[in-house]
Amino acid sequence: EFMLCDELGLNSVAIEHHAGINSLLGANPLLLGILARQIKRTRILSLGTLISLRPDPVRVAEEYATADVICRGRLEIGFVKSGGSEMASNQANPINNVERFWEAIDLVAKTLTHREGPFSWEGKHFTHRHVNIWPPPYQQPRPRMWVATGDPGTAAEVGRRGMVNVLVLRGPE
Repeated sequence: EFMLCDELGLNSVAIEHHAGINSLLGANPLLLGILARQIKRTRILSLGTLISLRPDPVRVAEEYATADVICRGRLEIGFVKSGGSEMASNQANPINNVERFWEAIDLVAKTLTHREGPFSWEGKHFTHRHVNIWPPPYQQPRPRMWVATGDPGTAAEVGRRGMVNVLVLRGPE
């Protein structure tokens, strides 16, 4: 289906979910690598990376940067807040999920844009003494970032951060 989209000139979306059949795909970084290599013309949106459940946002940034290099700058990155069975299957604490979500996104963004050598990160949820991914993303300063949300507060924060808002499970009002 992804190859057909490429032939027809339609952009592709790869959605990640875990612990349920709501998307039938739990290995989005693996799929991104395959799509980056196989799709030749259209853009690829990785929508749904459950960044607050990933143990290391720097590793996620490395995966995105590598996929962006392979597809020569046709990658776009999307994040969602996790919930329900995904929180339970990852033994995650929902109390700090929103804080962890935004800190992880900030760390990914800095990792993808920083070019002046290694930097360190001392956050509430993530600590890294030496961050310096290679290769950097093909797109400069980084691929466009999206966030899927269904609440006005998160949508406003997405806008403040200059990211694209994907409205899910709500009406436009």
